[in-house]
Amino acid sequence: MRRKIVCVLAISLLAVAIAAAGPYTGKIAGVVVGTNNRPVANADVVIERSDGSHPLATRTDANGRYTVNYVLRGYYDIRASRGDSASSWKHNVIVKSGKTTEVNLRLQHIPSSK
Repeated sequence: MRRKIVCVLAISLLAVAIAAAGPYTGKIAGVVVGTNNRPVANADVVIERSDGSHPLATRTDANGRYTVNYVLRGYYDIRASRGDSASSWKHNVIVKSGKTTEVNLRLQHIPSSK
């Protein structure tokens, strides 16, 4: 009996702690387009905290869309690339708890350094 009470109490305390903590993550989503304004499939998208930590990566789908779930709230820098094209960095993008931050990126041709 004592063991059951301790177990129920522990589960109750854990449930209260989780509910009180609330969500600490959000999402970043968007579309990557090329110079022709068409969506770019299979583009690499890199997301990292503005201090350079916690790098995350994903790829766009066939429609140029990407989504990164469970991103810790804070400030992030985001860039996309594919082949010899890349977007400029979007700096200090804010991710808020429970929210989706929309960041659309445009690829530009990178001239070769030959």
